[in-house]
Amino acid sequence: MASLFCIQKDHARASRPEIKKQYWFGGVPGALTVVFASMTVQSYIGLTGTLALALIGQFLLSLILEHFGLLNQPKTKVTIANLLPTLLVAIGSILIIYGKVEM
Repeated sequence: MASLFCIQKDHARASRPEIKKQYWFGGVPGALTVVFASMTVQSYIGLTGTLALALIGQFLLSLILEHFGLLNQPKTKVTIANLLPTLLVAIGSILIIYGKVEM
């Protein structure tokens, strides 16, 4: 019975598709976002400002990756329609960080 389990386990491992090495690094930006967010919770910008800035970074990085065709992405020309969401998130982030409301 145990030998059958070992054979099936090896067979299942052999039938798995090969994962590209670049896909293993996908969690690194997420982990860094969590680390930096936890470091800035008590800072001037706070958690909300940090997450808003992280969103801006993700928008800009995706625009750069698509514009230059990096990481096997199809090349896409940067247009106003692509930049508008990034601009709106940037304006919202500025309002979050610098817009203090006295209560």
